[in-house]
Amino acid sequence: MQAGKFYVQQEDYNKGSSMLMSVTKKLTLLATLCSCVVMMWLVDYSQIALPDYCVYSFEQFAYTLSRVSDEPVLEPQEPWKVDPFIAIDSTEKNYQISEVSLSINEKVWLSGSQYDVGVWIIYDLDEQRTEILPRDVEIDNRLYFVNELFWVDENVWGTLDPYERSETHTRPILAYLDRSVREFVPAKGAIELYDNQFYSAISDDEGTIWLFLARSGIYSFNVISNATSKVVNIPNLRIPAGEALDDEGNIYFQTSLHGQRRVHNYGLIAPNDYIISYGDANDRPFYSILDGSVQILNTENHEVTEVAIPEENWPLNRGIIFDQNRNLWLGATGYRNPDGEWTLVNNNLEEHYAYPGGFNLARPSLEFASSDRRLWYQADGDVSRNYLGTAWYDPSTGEGCMFTNVPASMVEDSDQRIWLVANVVLYVAQLDEL
Repeated sequence: MQAGKFYVQQEDYNKGSSMLMSVTKKLTLLATLCSCVVMMWLVDYSQIALPDYCVYSFEQFAYTLSRVSDEPVLEPQEPWKVDPFIAIDSTEKNYQISEVSLSINEKVWLSGSQYDVGVWIIYDLDEQRTEILPRDVEIDNRLYFVNELFWVDENVWGTLDPYERSETHTRPILAYLDRSVREFVPAKGAIELYDNQFYSAISDDEGTIWLFLARSGIYSFNVISNATSKVVNIPNLRIPAGEALDDEGNIYFQTSLHGQRRVHNYGLIAPNDYIISYGDANDRPFYSILDGSVQILNTENHEVTEVAIPEENWPLNRGIIFDQNRNLWLGATGYRNPDGEWTLVNNNLEEHYAYPGGFNLARPSLEFASSDRRLWYQADGDVSRNYLGTAWYDPSTGEGCMFTNVPASMVEDSDQRIWLVANVVLYVAQLDEL
């Protein structure tokens, strides 16, 4: 070998060349994969082609100001299917369904009316038959109706609300299904409250219904012992706006704590007319969530602590739910991950604060999280805020779909089917087909 020169045998050269080509291919593949990952982060999911059954994107549904009340009714399309049994059975038995409320033990509970009287229609999916129970409960010559349902200690429980309210009357708050007479009866030992007192309720897996009473505090009712206890005294507790149970049994709850509004001619609110929220040291715009609006109840020691809210302004929301990844969602506004970090999803803050509204305009309402990690929403009432209708949103992909302009109620059964009532019709669809 001569000095200053480097010689490579042909065999070694071929090996080196082959190795170089292999490394080059791997680097090229790695660069391609990195490029794909970057593109996944940069992609605008609102531009993705929607499934054929979708009416609008989730962004339009959740964040766009629009008046679409003059649109024709757009019923859910395939893969949603009208349940054929209820379609026939409701005609034969002369009942009309209005909402779906509960799915348990292969039975779907539907609320509705029969001969102008409120009823529960229990739809047995296995045997393809229905049982009709009265929804009304008469107590001391006052008529109540069973409202929100819970499955607690192997039985169906519900909240009670009067048809006619009075500022002087007190009323029972809970009822359970007495299986011997197939009727709902008021629960013994449950707290009573005034007709004009706002409240909300949530049940846990330990046989307890937790009651959040405005201007009073938090109560627990044990359905086994029929005992009520006031666990936290909160005289200034504002109107409850939703609760969510985490995987450790703690309850995150939200109140309608938000700023005041300036009212102009005939109650209309002028665009771009800002005032400062009361009770907030950070001077947040009105109709933002404020310090103290989200709190945690430790169901073991009954301590209540505030959740630190985002530093930036967040619009009001409706609905509070944990998803399958233990993220706490506040409506369609955003979420808090298990590490306490907040992520804002609402992409239209300008319009939210330019056209402010009260709690009822904090559309849409988060209804539940399905087993495939999607979140399900509905919007109804005042159309000045959002599209009316029902939609789902997948946080893992950013995709979403409004599939009907009818506000619908929905539940999931044990076979991963979504049962949905829209415009007095019962629909069903498999999750993996949506």
